[in-house]
Amino acid sequence: MDIRRPLSQAPISPLGHLKGGEQRSDKVGGIFMGANEGKEVGRMGGGEEGYDRELELEGQGTIEEDTARVVSKVLAPRPYRVALLAWESRHTVCVGSVGSQVDGLAAQLVQRGHEVHIYARAPLQLTKGKMPGYEKLEGGIHLHRVDTTPRDDFAEELLILCNNMVHFLMETERFMNQPFDIIHAMDWVTGQALINIKMNHERKCVFGMHSTEPGRKFGREFGSLSAKMHVIEGDCLKLADRVIGTTGPLCDEIKSSYEFDASKVRCVPLAVDCEEFDGFEGLESEVREFLKVKPTDRIILFAAALDAMQGPTTVVDALPGVLHKYPDAKLVFAGAGPLETGLLRRADELMVRDAIVMAGPLPQGYLVELYKISEMVLIPSTKSGFSLQVLYAWASFTAPVISVSGGMRDLVWENHDCLKVDDNGPGFAWGINRLLDDPDHAKYLGREGRAKAAFSYSFSQIAMKTNDVYDELFGIFPPPTDP
Repeated sequence: MDIRRPLSQAPISPLGHLKGGEQRSDKVGGIFMGANEGKEVGRMGGGEEGYDRELELEGQGTIEEDTARVVSKVLAPRPYRVALLAWESRHTVCVGSVGSQVDGLAAQLVQRGHEVHIYARAPLQLTKGKMPGYEKLEGGIHLHRVDTTPRDDFAEELLILCNNMVHFLMETERFMNQPFDIIHAMDWVTGQALINIKMNHERKCVFGMHSTEPGRKFGREFGSLSAKMHVIEGDCLKLADRVIGTTGPLCDEIKSSYEFDASKVRCVPLAVDCEEFDGFEGLESEVREFLKVKPTDRIILFAAALDAMQGPTTVVDALPGVLHKYPDAKLVFAGAGPLETGLLRRADELMVRDAIVMAGPLPQGYLVELYKISEMVLIPSTKSGFSLQVLYAWASFTAPVISVSGGMRDLVWENHDCLKVDDNGPGFAWGINRLLDDPDHAKYLGREGRAKAAFSYSFSQIAMKTNDVYDELFGIFPPPTDP
């Protein structure tokens, strides 16, 4: 199916993926029926009268007691019907970090009074008799599992998926007898759905970017698929009403890599739920046994894909400068990727193979515990996008060591919640030794990072920033703050 063809030309299947029989009486700005059925959820308009915002601290304990947390008690100035288009969700298939971001954002948007629908990929074998196509989740999120079948041609697979997403989204609108106010494509994978909707249905669209295709190529060539991805991103940037990048450096990269109206770009970071890192207690001995490291070994963690963008070779090159002083240090790689064999070969060349543990992808409980028991988390990536490993380290009270040229450089506070080092082996060796020499300082960085993650990078805060982007499309702006 041509993504530029109006969906009205496609056959419409029955509304079997929606609950039927629901009577709707939707009003904008008064009583909004949907995610908060029958409840008054907000006032119209901007300025002091229309913008009702309040932040409340829940819990008055110390950071060490894990009780510091910002909770949004706010209702948005206008309730929207929002469709989030995503490659993954924890309720369908979750292969990376995007799923947790989709679900966390959706939950907090519902809390703000919006009706939120997630359209996420679900392999046919999951939906065929095992999972319902539509499900209203606890908390009020409307989840639509969109069938897809893996294909040898990934571009073709994505085109079919995006057409299916648009098809079911249009069915939902017919069922509601109302259009969606906001269509938010969470990354390039669902970009063709945004192109279809914008060209054929004229909805207000937001395009989210975690990276750019030129940045992902990292100076390498990947053939026709990469070229198609580049075109999709470029078309989405031109058509979207707003573009969200996750860091300042990424926003700059987006503007320099593509020709479009750069005034549409907004920076909204990713989020973390610190409470998810407060469970899984008592697993340290089990995790150490799984990793085959001694109780006295000092664990240094690298938790990312083993590919060129993440820079794992840099931390292997750092080991000789650490082991002569701390022979009990163990570098644990929690991830997989194409560089694994090359990393082990490099370790053999440097004679540090015995200090490396290739753990591979880990179950959630083990990974959370590994973050918590590590001396530090190494993030050598120089990519311009957001590194969730920083938030995960902070949520675990663990100090991150990052490259001075990484995308997170504008979001961290040097020597207060992280350690910045040169993006080479000697630079990371210095940083590792610095924190092993002064474990109290490492703990200080972890505590301050935890507070920052809880207060500034909670999903409630990120939903508020995202909501501000949505509001712009309707001429609503937050009131000015006092100087």
